[in-house]
Amino acid sequence: MKISFPQKFFLVFFGTLITLFILEGGLRLGGFLFSLNQQRGNKTDFSSSTDQYRILCIGESTTALGDSDSYPSQLEVFLNSQGLKQKVKIINRGLVAKTSNDILASLPVDLKTYQPHLVIAMIGANDRDNTMQDSLWIRWNVFWEHFRSYKLFKLAWQHFNHKINDHKEEPLIEISDPLIDGLDINQDSEEAYRTVKKAWLSTQVLSAKLQNTINTLVDPAQKKQRILELIELRRRNIMMTVFLAEYCRLRERYKEAEEYLKIAIGQNPDNAALYLALGRCYREDGNFKGAIVLLRKSLELSPDSDLTIMELGRSYDAVGADEEVFKVYQLMINKNVNNVYWYYPEIGTWFKQHQHFPQAEKAFKMVIQKNPESYFLHSQLEEVLLAQGKNEEAKTFQEKADLFKYKEEYYFPQTIVNYNKIADKVLTSGARLICMQYPMRNIEPLKKILNYRKDVIFVANHDNFSQAVKSHSYSDFFTDNFAKDFGHCTRKGNQLIVDNVARAIMKEIFLQ
Repeated sequence: MKISFPQKFFLVFFGTLITLFILEGGLRLGGFLFSLNQQRGNKTDFSSSTDQYRILCIGESTTALGDSDSYPSQLEVFLNSQGLKQKVKIINRGLVAKTSNDILASLPVDLKTYQPHLVIAMIGANDRDNTMQDSLWIRWNVFWEHFRSYKLFKLAWQHFNHKINDHKEEPLIEISDPLIDGLDINQDSEEAYRTVKKAWLSTQVLSAKLQNTINTLVDPAQKKQRILELIELRRRNIMMTVFLAEYCRLRERYKEAEEYLKIAIGQNPDNAALYLALGRCYREDGNFKGAIVLLRKSLELSPDSDLTIMELGRSYDAVGADEEVFKVYQLMINKNVNNVYWYYPEIGTWFKQHQHFPQAEKAFKMVIQKNPESYFLHSQLEEVLLAQGKNEEAKTFQEKADLFKYKEEYYFPQTIVNYNKIADKVLTSGARLICMQYPMRNIEPLKKILNYRKDVIFVANHDNFSQAVKSHSYSDFFTDNFAKDFGHCTRKGNQLIVDNVARAIMKEIFLQ
């Protein structure tokens, strides 16, 4: 029986609806299970409350996600390593895909349940302007925001754009292996590392045994088959080596990473990606001259690698070889590589600092084409143009910079109300309160909406993140850019948050 076009359309339409319904149900069930698991992990014993200092962390997915790599988990480990009189217990009550309305609504129960001594709030990123609800377009968006599947597709699209169009670096090596596929080097736990390391050790032993077997074989067909098996085994081994090395590098365990890569280079001496990876480890570990040697070798093997060129420029800069840095960064500007455009703020900043203003102008204009609403980029370009006497053009970019600064620092009216209510509820409960700004954002607007309250501890995350992104790669610290000027943090990004908030806690609470 032939199916007509209307029937086909009907089947496809309802099939899609059923799929979305199942997906929505699965996401809501997953959210429930996540919350259940979070509550299980937050369980604490109040019978020894005098020996335990409880800290409640509230926020959205930037607080909730990351497991052992999240900032609350890393903060607990750090504080308990400081020899304090009390054991610190962190309660992570970050709510995924929720707004300040939801956080405020759940706060009374959280305060009663966990009886925290300190609350850390980092909120507002998911809020929308409720004063614009009369707009049909806004109402339509608010309607869709209620669906988990819509939020999933939206976040996936933002993450895809970040990876493909915004801050993409070419991979050190194509990693595709059943054991490694699906693992996230930035976010996965130590268990994932141990699993890969166990398999890596096994392939090392198997490779040696197989090589010995090949040496004893006489039959050409058998020998050929074993050689093919050895090639495949070594392919898997090098992919696992890179995974292990990158995992260690991102956690600043440079010596471990370097040992893995040296083994891999010994087995694969013509692999440019391995020299790049080891050179990057050397640079981050302070061995700049060693890094330059390795990165030059990598460029010989792969002359078009943008990441290698950037790492070489950074290494030259670390040893004060300004002429070499100029050549390297000039090469990147001439290449005009769109898929790694986030290198250009770093390049433009270097040219500006060294008074190469025409090159700085070109670099900033290139990146503004890709990120046209950045206050930082427009303000930097304004200064570069003024330094060249281009006052009229500078005025245009100064006006744009002022507009984008307002947008980045603006808090919606409902967020302001909710933040103040949260502060009142926390402080009335007897707990101390830290209000923490998101990475890359200025702390002053947050202080202002809370009327510079003296009973609130404010923590900034602007300066160290801005400096880190300038001197390293954006992708080292963020997995996406969902908020335009920042995104969800990697383990390394969350470490920067921990540095700031732990310093405030030690100073304002434990060392008082």
